[in-house]
Amino acid sequence: MKRIIALSDAEDDTISLFRVLRYTRFRLQTLQEAYLMNGEGEKCVGAALCY
Repeated sequence: MKRIIALSDAEDDTISLFRVLRYTRFRLQTLQEAYLMNGEGEKCVGAALCY
């Protein structure tokens, strides 16, 4: 996450930045869905929303 934030601060090309952030969001959503599907996320869903 720190690398993504650093990239958003350093990137001058807004189109490139938009594509990177959109891809990152897609990947994070995919990981979150996979985590919740395997049953491990049930205990942490409320805690994750608090952070």
